[in-house]
Amino acid sequence: MSRSQFLKYTLAAAMLCGLMLSPRLWLSARSYPFVPVWDGLPTIPAPWDWLVLGILVAALGALVVASRPRLAMLVFVILAGVWSLWDQTRWQPWFYQYLVMFAVLALGPAPDDPERGQASLNACRIIVAGTYVWSGVQKINVLFATDIFPWLMEPVLKHLPGECHECLRDRGWEAAYLECAVGLGLFVWPLRRLAVVGAVLMHLLVLFSLGPWGHGWNTVVWPWNVAMMVFVVVLFGRTRQVQVWHILWPRRCLVARVALVLFGVMPVFNFFEWWDSYLSAALYSGNVPSARVYISQEVYNSLPPEVTTAYVNLRVDATSDDPCPYEVDFFSWAMAEMNVPNYPAERVSRGLARLLAKLPEKTAATSPENIPPREGRPCGRS
Repeated sequence: MSRSQFLKYTLAAAMLCGLMLSPRLWLSARSYPFVPVWDGLPTIPAPWDWLVLGILVAALGALVVASRPRLAMLVFVILAGVWSLWDQTRWQPWFYQYLVMFAVLALGPAPDDPERGQASLNACRIIVAGTYVWSGVQKINVLFATDIFPWLMEPVLKHLPGECHECLRDRGWEAAYLECAVGLGLFVWPLRRLAVVGAVLMHLLVLFSLGPWGHGWNTVVWPWNVAMMVFVVVLFGRTRQVQVWHILWPRRCLVARVALVLFGVMPVFNFFEWWDSYLSAALYSGNVPSARVYISQEVYNSLPPEVTTAYVNLRVDATSDDPCPYEVDFFSWAMAEMNVPNYPAERVSRGLARLLAKLPEKTAATSPENIPPREGRPCGRS
């Protein structure tokens, strides 16, 4: 089996797993609000949403069995890209990476072309190596080193002697630099084999920590970690003849230039807040923007009881005359309903707030049992 075929099968399987592990992210029947790129986009009701999801799954199956899968990949890339415009929460890091890799394979030179066959693979190498580099850079911050990394290491520490615990917990800074070094090492042949081993070990550690043996958390990224291990081995294993300039600038391959811009250049602008964190490999980095959304009693009354019970809390600093005494936990809401985090971008948080503010205009007054008693409860001003 050729590298391109192995890569194609892995991409299709990983994308299918991502879709199946987050079905309500792609369907219209859910309580979590949609934040389209343009408010004028019409709502797509059932059964049309199911039809779109079905076509996406069928396209993934077709590109696996077809001898010439370019058309199936193009159908998937176009439909999935357009469908994601209806909700920016769909722009998850794994989806973004898979989609661009599919686009590279569909629009780049045919992998079986003897002269240009490496161009598409080199464009995919840019994407994978760039993801490691910027993921490591994003983790170079205090919150990752002192909070997220120790949390990730908790399942591992249970199997190590007590004298090792403090030493390992304090290695967050080194872990960030190491991930960045893995990405850089993939570009350079003398370091490439060591970088491949390091990447595989890193993903095995993450899988152990997040998987059923550890925290049992965020199942949608489990297949992403497996896919990344396969990508690294397939794209960078036994590639002594592939030099760094071949990867960064494949000949006669315009889509490779686009991949270089998206995964090599644009993440720089995230540090100036001109490019999204999730499009800059900032997952489990502690370096993504967050927002607090406070709502009024009227908005609270307009939300479904199952939402207010689980994902809306009365603020501990609220007072009796506070106009917005409740805070919405969008992260828990998104994780519970769609199995993905809420999208960390200021425009998306503002869009969610605007949508909630419009609810009282669209919803009739709810029954009294949905309104909790306010007597004797602490209140304050935001």
